[in-house]
Amino acid sequence: MVRIGILVGSLRKDSYNMKIARYIMKNYKDKAYFQIIDIEDFPLFNEDLEDNVPRPILHARGQIKNKDGIIIISPEYNHSIPGVLKNALDWFSRDDYVMMKKPYMLMGASSGGIGTARMQGHLRQVLNSGAFQMYSMPNNEFLFARIQDHMDEDGNLTNQSTIKKLDNRIDSFLQFIEIIQSSNR
Repeated sequence: MVRIGILVGSLRKDSYNMKIARYIMKNYKDKAYFQIIDIEDFPLFNEDLEDNVPRPILHARGQIKNKDGIIIISPEYNHSIPGVLKNALDWFSRDDYVMMKKPYMLMGASSGGIGTARMQGHLRQVLNSGAFQMYSMPNNEFLFARIQDHMDEDGNLTNQSTIKKLDNRIDSFLQFIEIIQSSNR
């Protein structure tokens, strides 16, 4: 079974983005193994700590290392990548390059009308950099604009059109991972 790591770029208790991650884990568990990678306890990136990398980072790196692909689900803060996510990516860009050349998919939820499009553009620049060189499936993004109109309080998607689009996008991402894996054999 394909193994997918999920990075969530929000620490907010009632984060829509974390609710989407949990929705994916619950509703697509028959298609792949999904695991949320905890980045909450990461200290700020500091090269002085690289000789004795903190335990939460080592643990997360170990989880990512054995994943076949990564889904990043994040809000947009000030038209860009939230600090907690950028900090985690800075840690993952060092030493063993655990995300190097892995397929990825981007998602993001917001209460506004354009979703997280600007953040996703910045994030693509980071994921294409030398420390990552990740594989991006064309049209791999999923924007949840006005998420409050598509999700109930328990984190269940309620809009059938949104559910169908997410179903198709998850299926396409899993097929993309298989293509990448077969070309690397």
